[in-house]
Amino acid sequence: MLEKCNAILKEIKANKFFANSILYIAASFLIKGISFLTTPIFTRLMGTADYGIVSNFTMWANFFAVFICLQMTAGIVAAKVTRSVEELDVYVARITRMCIAFALVIGCFIFLFRNFISNITEIDSIYLLPMLIVAYGHSAINLYSSYCIAQERPKAKVKFSTINSLFITLCGVMMVLFFADKSQGRIIGFVVAYGLVALYVSVRFAFIKTKGVGSGKKDVMYALTFGIPLIPHLLANMVNGNADRVFIIKLFGENEAGIYSVAYSIGAIALTFADACTDAWTPWYFSETKCKNKEQVNRYLKFYSFTIAMCFFGVMMLAPEIMKIMADETYYTGMPCIKYVALGICFLFLYRFPLCYEQYNGNTKFVAPATVICAAINIILNSIFVPKYGIEGAAFTTLLSYIILWILHEIVVRFIIKNYNIDFKSYLPAIVISCIGFVLSDMLSEKFFLRYFIIAIFCISYLFYAGNILKYKKKNSVKRNDDYDKR
Repeated sequence: MLEKCNAILKEIKANKFFANSILYIAASFLIKGISFLTTPIFTRLMGTADYGIVSNFTMWANFFAVFICLQMTAGIVAAKVTRSVEELDVYVARITRMCIAFALVIGCFIFLFRNFISNITEIDSIYLLPMLIVAYGHSAINLYSSYCIAQERPKAKVKFSTINSLFITLCGVMMVLFFADKSQGRIIGFVVAYGLVALYVSVRFAFIKTKGVGSGKKDVMYALTFGIPLIPHLLANMVNGNADRVFIIKLFGENEAGIYSVAYSIGAIALTFADACTDAWTPWYFSETKCKNKEQVNRYLKFYSFTIAMCFFGVMMLAPEIMKIMADETYYTGMPCIKYVALGICFLFLYRFPLCYEQYNGNTKFVAPATVICAAINIILNSIFVPKYGIEGAAFTTLLSYIILWILHEIVVRFIIKNYNIDFKSYLPAIVISCIGFVLSDMLSEKFFLRYFIIAIFCISYLFYAGNILKYKKKNSVKRNDDYDKR
């Protein structure tokens, strides 16, 4: 067993994809940990009304962040496939300038129609331009993070993300303590932190010399062609993520919505791990796909997806204990929802693989229609199941919606774009282990010792499975990594 673990650790150290994943995962958990630990601070410093004002402000800031740069930052990693290091710097400089220009245009629009927008958003008009600053800050953070991923500089991204998270949190705490109006203090904290981050990123890239390198028009058109189709997709994702809560609040009230939110958060715990790995997977996948290394892609896909599925398996099997740690007994009625949410989000994770292939091909025109269709189905299913089955019906709808989303994107890459380099059978280990966790978590929820015995068996089996997936001759490992370094 010890030798098997050592073999896995050696493989991780020798391979860029796994080494980078470890860095991204560590940073992701650190950042999530900061957010988790400071939430009780803000809830105690601020009243419920103040917290509601800030929540509404951040929700609309996230909404405007979708539009403010027309999602041009989304194509940076894909742009690296056909550009040198210098050309990518120039590309990022050009889209940074365009982002600034679009932000100014939207700022003028908000100022001219501030009273109308204030009535719709229920945000005081004096906070609308600060909201725009926060929205642009989100886009600037995404731009810098995407640049680091494209340049395969995980340490730079980890450093930036960690410092950024600490800075935003520190500004928030200081301003809330300083201002008598706590909601105003929290909002100003956001504006100061995101504003300074946005200023740093803008100055960092906007002044790079671009004359004589490539075509400015082609770079901007590529960014717009890549980004604009993602806007409806992101808006539809907002619907997918929030429609169930809207139905629950309207039909059953805020208490049931609170119970469901806690259950949903527990079911989505493993997504933090998956998100971190995605940052390492995307540039690696683009590079391996460009070199037509289909066997290598499928080999690591099996290990990667199965590892994430094991995390979801653990969440489902340990749901009773996690619920007791996260909340008191008033929330326990939401426990049956966890398995539905966890399995659904596992399929949400799997959908990112066909989406990644669409992005690699620069063909994102099918992304929005697929997500909009899924959002429409989500609303219809919620209207059917939530009135009849309550929060468990909402969780079941989440599961069905994300399965449909994955299937739609699989259809796009296999039958419309074609030449998809991931075999369907490569998904099977992840799907099977997740479904086993779904069934067993329901059957054994009251059988503590049996659940832990099964978890131990599966963990030991996972180590052997991982060892077999990662095992290959040393000379081939060295050769592949040397080739990867050269690229």
